[in-house]
Amino acid sequence: MEYRKVKYKDKTITYALTIKPVKNLNLRIRKDSVNVSANRYVPKREIDSFVLKNAPFIISALEKFSKEEKSTFENGENIGLWGKKYKLCIIPSLKEGVEVEEENIKIYSRLEDKEYAENIFLSFAKKEILKYALETAPKIYPLFSGYTPYPTFKVKKLSSRWGSCSLKTKTISLNAKLIAYPIGCLQYVLVHEFAHFKHADHSKAFYATVEKIYPKWKYFSDILKRKGEDL
Repeated sequence: MEYRKVKYKDKTITYALTIKPVKNLNLRIRKDSVNVSANRYVPKREIDSFVLKNAPFIISALEKFSKEEKSTFENGENIGLWGKKYKLCIIPSLKEGVEVEEENIKIYSRLEDKEYAENIFLSFAKKEILKYALETAPKIYPLFSGYTPYPTFKVKKLSSRWGSCSLKTKTISLNAKLIAYPIGCLQYVLVHEFAHFKHADHSKAFYATVEKIYPKWKYFSDILKRKGEDL
């Protein structure tokens, strides 16, 4: 791994370059790093130019990560649910759970602790996403039944990916943070991961398969890309 720097206007972007046997230049932005993978035959100046070309997107993604880090899960804060913003209300209660009511998301918690209340919402998010995945998957699976047995679904708090597919265990994992975005984003991630049972890479054939099943995929992919995570 090599760390390189490029200058864009008044900002300096430091990125980690990893040499891999890949066909294309790949960019991955995380909360605290910018990562690029490239084939060893690609000149360094071409890789720097690639980063500069994507500099506005990189800077925007890092700034959004910074804002998200400042989220405190406080009463009155806005949180997302299926693409809509709701006002957070944490209510002391012996009976715990989540209730969506008009413009509010009410979290009933027996402890006056923000982290505890956030975990209640996380459990709610996992159940909602899994429920939708189990309802939707039977409509997608017949298109891939020749490539895999029916997969198992898991919802996790992933740090840097919206979803993943294990060809070995036949498992599709989904990021619990998808609960904040339009339902089309979850639909796209499901199709994306199913398509990996047929195409293990991100080749043209892979995206042709995704396009055929879900023509609106690019719109929702762009929403997720702006959040700085990968598939």
